[in-house]
Amino acid sequence: MKLNIAVGAQWGDEGKGKINLHLAQGADICMRCGGGSNAECSVYHEGKEFHFRMLPAGMVRGRIGLIGDGVLIRCDRLMKDVQALEAHFGDLSDHLIISGNAHVVMPDHVRLDGRNNDTGKTETIREGVGPAVADRAHRIGVTVDQFIAADGELAHYEPWEDRAAYVALLKKYRGNIKEYLAGVRNSDVTVMIQGSQALMLDAIHGVYPAVTSTNTTTTGMLYGAGLPYSAVTRNIGICKAFPTRFDDTGPLPTEIPSPEQERIRGLANEFCHVPIKALRVGYQDLVALRYSHEINDYSELCLNKIDVMTGLDRIPICVGYERDGRVYEAFYDWHTIADRPVTPVYEYLPGWTEDIRGAQTFTALPRNARNYISFIEETVGVPIRIIGTGPADHEMIVR
Repeated sequence: MKLNIAVGAQWGDEGKGKINLHLAQGADICMRCGGGSNAECSVYHEGKEFHFRMLPAGMVRGRIGLIGDGVLIRCDRLMKDVQALEAHFGDLSDHLIISGNAHVVMPDHVRLDGRNNDTGKTETIREGVGPAVADRAHRIGVTVDQFIAADGELAHYEPWEDRAAYVALLKKYRGNIKEYLAGVRNSDVTVMIQGSQALMLDAIHGVYPAVTSTNTTTTGMLYGAGLPYSAVTRNIGICKAFPTRFDDTGPLPTEIPSPEQERIRGLANEFCHVPIKALRVGYQDLVALRYSHEINDYSELCLNKIDVMTGLDRIPICVGYERDGRVYEAFYDWHTIADRPVTPVYEYLPGWTEDIRGAQTFTALPRNARNYISFIEETVGVPIRIIGTGPADHEMIVR
């Protein structure tokens, strides 16, 4: 078995859906291993647009999809995803397996998430994932198998109106993921793991407390899958030419002042669809990206949306943080950054004016664009193998 994994290397919304859809061309199985419905994956394929909250993007290419033990399942979101894919492919009985040991997000979890969101410490989209994670840790959560087997009310959770339809859905696709993976372990199949959220939002290693409730690292995904790191063939960190953030409360050290932020946001269409909201935009932050690499040990990077940088006379890249009179090229006290902000230290690279939208070879890029990419590679210490040059499937360079 070959195991490829692609995770968000920044603060989310890096274009993981597009890259996972591309990488699925060389995979037999695509897998979600962590997180829940609190992030949307948008993909465009053969003239159709899909917005998934629960399913892996590679299923759009007809690949087998797995939802592993570490996923928090919100049934209404899952049903919507499945119905969208069934409308395209027909019955998915041979193409989707959901772990009986994954946990179900209950109505109480959604209500609690809304209440917890009012603390002001962080911002969620109220999908119930955090409270479901907490109940799993307290050993009072509800697994898929328990949800299917329960007759009527589940412990202290109230029943819900559409429960019978959700039980039927989970019964149809329920399976034993660990047993399934063990069965293909010694074969020549390729498994593609799709990360959820991003490293800087990891519950432990991210910018706490402005983080998600789950583990988003490479090893966090493997933990949710029940697979060892030794099985990994490719470990891909996905980033953009500029980081973005969904929430309004957490630090984004290189956040761009207005009106330049609005200009880049408009060019790059940096808006969350669920809920509809403008994302915050920052200049490229190599301090955070180096840290992300140190935690995840990427074999390669994907750099998306480089085409948005066209037209800048010079491109700021953060290479250090200044705090209390000291400049840090490497930074590790992320949990202190909200109370003790840092000042970015920038280098400025010459920009380019040539239109690179849709470029598919590295040599087709102007010299300054190639130098920009090389500067990131050399500073972070990881090769950039995939370069996104536009939103469409084919608008990328594979080196």
